[in-house]
Amino acid sequence: MFDNLKILSQIDGFSGREEKVREKITELVKPFAEKITVDNLGNLIVYKKGEKRAKNKLLICAHMDQPCLMVTGATPEGYLRTAKVGELDNALLAGKQYLIGDSKIPAVIGCPPVHLTEKENRRKPLKTTELLLDIGARDEKEALSSVFPGDRVSFMSEAGDFGENLFKGKSLDSRSGCAIAIEMIKSTLLYDTVFVFTVQSQTGNAGAACASFATKPDYAIVLQVVPANDIPSVGAEKQISALCRGVVISFKDNGAIYDSQAALLAINVCKEKGICHQIKTQNTDAGDAGKVQRSANGVRVVPLGLACRHHGSPSELISKSDMQAVKDICTLLAEKISSGDAL
Repeated sequence: MFDNLKILSQIDGFSGREEKVREKITELVKPFAEKITVDNLGNLIVYKKGEKRAKNKLLICAHMDQPCLMVTGATPEGYLRTAKVGELDNALLAGKQYLIGDSKIPAVIGCPPVHLTEKENRRKPLKTTELLLDIGARDEKEALSSVFPGDRVSFMSEAGDFGENLFKGKSLDSRSGCAIAIEMIKSTLLYDTVFVFTVQSQTGNAGAACASFATKPDYAIVLQVVPANDIPSVGAEKQISALCRGVVISFKDNGAIYDSQAALLAINVCKEKGICHQIKTQNTDAGDAGKVQRSANGVRVVPLGLACRHHGSPSELISKSDMQAVKDICTLLAEKISSGDAL
């Protein structure tokens, strides 16, 4: 599972440009799938044959895309203007190294030296209009000779183990859920299950809405990350989730109230099987889960979360034991939901 996570983390799959991630996932799951389709938006839909036919049709959902910057033009001095695709924090962008487009042109976003910055501005992040990429070009013509408007910009980052039990990399937000779903597809499942690897989660969750409408599940398990603000400057009462405390189970988010019976079932299974778990303490954006819930005639949704520290940065951190806990409970919960006996 973690070998695939490393591979997927290093592949660029931006919102609206997920094809490279989709191709790699297809390669990994094809020998184990009954049927694979790609819809008009680019969602990858994988039908996995189980030992039995499910009484409740279950969808397991993970998104493929990552947020990024997009080149929009150049200044007369040769710097590249950018726009955000998805949610990115300006405070995390300055001083980082980037790769632009398919040619992987190296770039940096610089910031004014601290000794030339007014004291009241030193703690303020750069404005979006100030996020200019430097590729070493001398003028606008030279800059646009190798980089083009519309080119996507990714963090330069290496993925791999980090300390004891942790894993570091970019795009773990999306690729951790994909790696879990891939591992489940490769295994023997008790019931027929539909897996969807969605597109455009970062830009309005269009992929999840369309895929859920097309597959028409009764229930859905949405694999997602939950920001872990478990740092000394944040009091325990304000921490949303924390690393190394297991799968994150949610009852509600901004824009969605999840299926309470399914969430309670997940908690009870965790207790019964000794799977480490935590309850999400504050609302965040519902993401794909909110869109899946409201598709067709409605879907009973339970999200399973993986705590992620430094969310949205080139150095996202997750716990390997947490990720294993998410995979374990997802497998067990899927069996209970699909059987029709537990809910």
